Amino acid sequence: MKKLIASILIVLLMIPTVAFAESTHTLSELDLTASGHSDKTLENDGYTWDAANAVLTLKDISVGGEIILPKRDCTINIQGTCYAGIIHRNDSGAAQSTTINGSDGAKLWAEIEVSGALTLHNLTMTDGEIRNQNPGPYPNYILTLHDSAINLRSLSWMPDAGIDLHNSKLNVVMAMPDGMPQFWVEKIAMDEKSEIVSNTRMSNYGYCDLADFGNVLNYVVEPAGGKFFKQPGEAVTIVTEVQGELSKADHFVLRAPTGGGEEIPGDGGSEAGPGGTTDTGTTDTGTGGGAQAGSGEKAPATGDGGLLLYGGAALLSMSAAAVLLSRKKRES
Repeated sequence: MKKLIASILIVLLMIPTVAFAESTHTLSELDLTASGHSDKTLENDGYTWDAANAVLTLKDISVGGEIILPKRDCTINIQGTCYAGIIHRNDSGAAQSTTINGSDGAKLWAEIEVSGALTLHNLTMTDGEIRNQNPGPYPNYILTLHDSAINLRSLSWMPDAGIDLHNSKLNVVMAMPDGMPQFWVEKIAMDEKSEIVSNTRMSNYGYCDLADFGNVLNYVVEPAGGKFFKQPGEAVTIVTEVQGELSKADHFVLRAPTGGGEEIPGDGGSEAGPGGTTDTGTTDTGTGGGAQAGSGEKAPATGDGGLLLYGGAALLSMSAAAVLLSRKKRES
C-alpha cells in the first residue's frame, strides 16, 4: 500500500494541475503540418492558425501532447494560461526560427525543442524545458529573451551562439522528482537589467573562450567569490573557492554589479536560498537563491507562477493520499 501511495504521489506531482485547471480548451495534439485548422477560433477552440504567415495564437488551452510546427519560421502568440506537452517540428534537422510572444498576464507551461533560433518576448513561463541540442558554430542559433520571466526545470542550449538576455530573468530551479536538471550553455550575454538563477552547475563543451563572455565576466556571481573559470580544452564553468581550492559551484546566481534593474519581469523574491554544495562537499552560506543578508542587494526572484504550479500539484497529491488511506481503513 505504501508503494502504491508513493507511486501515485509521484505521478500527480508530474501533472501540471494549475495549467489544466485554468484552461478552457483541451486537445490531445495540435499538428500544424496537417489541414483542418482554417475555421478554428480562440473562443470556440482555444487557437487560431494563420497558415499564410505561419502564426499560431493560443488562448487558455491545454495541449496534452505535441504542438507540431511546420518547417518554416513560426510565430506563436500566447494569451491567458496555456499548456503544451512539447512544442517542436518533429524533425531534429529543421533549423527554422521560432518566436513566442506573450500578451499581458499570459503564462505558458511547455517543453520547447528547436534546432534553430528561439526568441521569447514579453513571456512568462511558469515551468518547462528548453532544448536545442545542435552543437556547433551556428551564429544565428541564439536563445534570446526580451522582457521575459522564464522558469525552467532544465535548459540545454548547445549551439556556440549561446543565450542573450534583455531585461529578463532566467530561473532554472524547478527539478521534477528524480529529474536531472541541466544548465547547458556555451556562452552567455545579458544586459544589466537581467538575472540568471540556476540550482545546478553550468555545463558546456567549452567551444567558446572566456573572452567571448565579455562584460558578463565582471558580473556578480553567487555563491560568494564565484567566478567564471576555464582550463585549456575544458568547459567554461563557475567555481568558488573553498579552503583555498577552486571547486565547481553546483548552483549560482549571475547579475550585474549594480544589482540589476528595477523592472525585471517576475521580480519580487527576497528570501535566501537553501544553499548548496561544491565538489568538495562543503555547504555554502545559502545565498544561491537570494541576496546575502545585510548586503542591500536586490534578491533574485523565483518567478511568480512556477512554484505555485507544483504547490497545487503537491496539495492534490496529499489529498489523493488521504483519500486512499481513508478508503483502506474502511475496507479493513
